[in-house]
Amino acid sequence: MTVTPKKSVSVLMPMPLYDKLTALAKAENRKLSAYIRQALKQHIRQKEETQ
Repeated sequence: MTVTPKKSVSVLMPMPLYDKLTALAKAENRKLSAYIRQALKQHIRQKEETQ
């Protein structure tokens, strides 16, 4: 099994955005960090498809 290196980052965001992300993650029974990673991967995939 290959281990992918990871980098920890801190992100400042407005509380309303944090609250929405937290609610969405909870609705999918996921941790907030996992939800944000998935959302970013999806966003990158969509950007790459339109280029």
